Amino acid sequence: MLESCFYPQSRLVALEMIHRMSKYLPFQVRLNLVLPLVQTALIEDAQNKRGLTSKVKVKALDVMLGLFYELENANEADIYIEALDYKVATSYIMPLITTLTSSKNDNLVRLAIAMNVGRLARITARFLEVAISSFNKRQ
Repeated sequence: MLESCFYPQSRLVALEMIHRMSKYLPFQVRLNLVLPLVQTALIEDAQNKRGLTSKVKVKALDVMLGLFYELENANEADIYIEALDYKVATSYIMPLITTLTSSKNDNLVRLAIAMNVGRLARITARFLEVAISSFNKRQ
C-alpha cells in the first residue's frame, strides 16, 4: 500500500490507515506483517530518493511504536512471542531508527525520536522480558 503512494499526504493517510487497522489485529500479525511493511516502505524510500518528508517519517515512527501498545499494558501471560520473532528489536526497530536519523538536517524527526526514546526503551525491554518468558514456557 505504501509503495504505491506517490505524494507525502497519501503516505500519511496510508500510515494512518495501517495504524488504525493494526489495533484490531493479533499481536503476531502486527509483528510479522505490519512492522516489516512500515520498515520496508521507509527503506525503499531512502533508496529510491522519493522525497520522504519529515512528517511521513514521524508518522512511521508513531505507527511502529503503536504496534507494541499491548506490550506496555499487558501481562506476560497474555502475550506469546514465537521463537523466530525474538530478534525484532535488532531486525526492525533499530534499523528503522537508524534510517530515520540518517538525514542530518531533519530536526522534526530528531525531535520525535527524542520525545519517544523513553517509550522505545520501555517497549524494547518489555519485548525482551516477554520473549524470555515465552521461551521459558516452551521448555
